[in-house]
Amino acid sequence: MKKIILRNYLMLLCLGIGSTMISMMKMIKMAQPINGVVGEKGIGLFYDSFQATMSSLMGVIVFYLPLFVIPLIYSIFYIQLRQNHGDYFIRLRYKKYSHYLGKVMLRNAGLTYLYYLCLVLTKVVIITIYYAPLKFYEQSSILEWSIGHFTTNGLWNFLIFVIALPLGYAIFGTFVFVVGLYMKSIIPYISSGFVLAMSGIILPAIVSLVIDNSWVVQMVYLGNILTPAVLGFGNTSAFSPVILYPMTAIFYLSMTGILFYYRMYLDKKGG
Repeated sequence: MKKIILRNYLMLLCLGIGSTMISMMKMIKMAQPINGVVGEKGIGLFYDSFQATMSSLMGVIVFYLPLFVIPLIYSIFYIQLRQNHGDYFIRLRYKKYSHYLGKVMLRNAGLTYLYYLCLVLTKVVIITIYYAPLKFYEQSSILEWSIGHFTTNGLWNFLIFVIALPLGYAIFGTFVFVVGLYMKSIIPYISSGFVLAMSGIILPAIVSLVIDNSWVVQMVYLGNILTPAVLGFGNTSAFSPVILYPMTAIFYLSMTGILFYYRMYLDKKGG
């Protein structure tokens, strides 16, 4: 089974890197040409690449593909094993089944983090080679004029972003896995990453039209951790990404913990 999981992971990673490379090459072709002064054009394109590019089919695919991939990275094998009652002997081996699932969740989070970190670094490499090097300034003009940022220091903002984005996907991937423990069929789980992500992005955005600047709505908004300081409530938010990111991360980690322990309670009761 380990070989199957590894082969599946490498296949998804190649698909993700390949689609990212194609998308970035097309984005570079449409980007502002460099005429002598490079400045922050490279880092500007890097941040722009994380916004939804709906002008082309490839842009749509690259934006939504990671949401579909989340359940397929690792957890799908264990959700399927559970649904087929193939984990019977695992339950006998472990005194506490929750410990076993905890290890699965950690592996899933680690592999998810590594997957999205590779996609982010792919963008950095493509931009650096084919467009412009990423230059960092102590006071970045791009960040000063942008709606959201962690800090106006170019290098620090870049490092925080590169660490925070994969971590956000890892947190969400763990949440998706726990939701999958309640499902009776593998079919809905395959699309659960996309469905839950769209719910966490679109529903808070709709509610925010009625309830302005609600901290609860902004806390639930999934974009705060999937595209930190890029796609958020930046236009109307009273909070900076420095507050929104940990606030949203804690919310989804808390929901994950609640759903997980309630699932373990149901299992003990035979539910």
